Amino acid sequence: MNKDKRESFKSLRLKHFDLLNEVDEAKDQPALLIPKIKEQIEEWRQAGEYISEAGERDYLRSILSFWGGFVFEHSEPKEYPETDLYPLDIKIAQKAKMERMLKRVVWPATAAVAVVLMLLAFARLVFRPVVMVGPTPAPTPLVIVVTVPGPPTATLIPPTATLVTPVPTPTQTPMPTATSTQTPTPTATSSPRPPTATPTNTLMPTPTQAIYPKPELISAEVRDQIVILEWQWQGQLGPDEHFDVRIYKGGVRDYEKGAWADEPRVELGLSSWPGGGYQWSVAVIRGRDGRWERDLSPESEVGTFNWAGLPKPARPAPPTPTRYIPTPKPTPTPLPYP
Repeated sequence: MNKDKRESFKSLRLKHFDLLNEVDEAKDQPALLIPKIKEQIEEWRQAGEYISEAGERDYLRSILSFWGGFVFEHSEPKEYPETDLYPLDIKIAQKAKMERMLKRVVWPATAAVAVVLMLLAFARLVFRPVVMVGPTPAPTPLVIVVTVPGPPTATLIPPTATLVTPVPTPTQTPMPTATSTQTPTPTATSSPRPPTATPTNTLMPTPTQAIYPKPELISAEVRDQIVILEWQWQGQLGPDEHFDVRIYKGGVRDYEKGAWADEPRVELGLSSWPGGGYQWSVAVIRGRDGRWERDLSPESEVGTFNWAGLPKPARPAPPTPTRYIPTPKPTPTPLPYP
């Protein structure tokens, strides 16, 4: 096939629609288009040598089948033209594909170069330098002034007085001794201490001296799930003064289990306490709204009591298996023969 006669798939497809338009215009004389249709069928067949895409080849086959049927229907005598695509020629197909790629690259590049050249020409016209025609001005004489430096002159600069402000020497301020305490939460039902108090770690100054004598412990009695603690104290509590009952376990104070009291006796619930040995003591303190302010007396001697803990629930006995005894079936009695 001649290289100049190779057409793109898009062009071949447009020719199909052009033929359809011509058939519509021919109306009652479609037979007049038979020679042109045969020529176009041959061109579509030859395109099979260089069109390699499967979808495009299938489209060409459908076009050939359509126009082959058209020729057969409107020709006299009846004839059906050849509508098979020519076999694909690999070399021709590769060359055609390369030509299409070059067209896609060369044409945009050529257009871009043309646009650049047009822009350069336009810029040259717009920014063309203007030449002024007229008499040439006389040259201006060049005057050179030379300055000869003279001997350096000494300039006396009076000294500037600097005001020095004395900086006071910092003195160390003694810091008060602080101890970490936590505000206990009451657990006894008879304690007048506000129940909304929460334990807090607050640094408080340690009192320099005790005002009251320390309380003396009397007894600690565990009954069921409570412990009754009693002590005695030679004095009378004033406003915002309380007995602070302190609970220890393993030598560590447990602020959650302590309580405040205004009488030398308190009952503490043990249902939520783990079993084991506990220590307790009492001190007179000043506190307000559930917050400890200071100790007013030394802490008493340490007492002890034991709490066995809640009893473990008894394990239910396993069910006794029931022995199955089958019910005997009645034996049928034979009837006497008459």
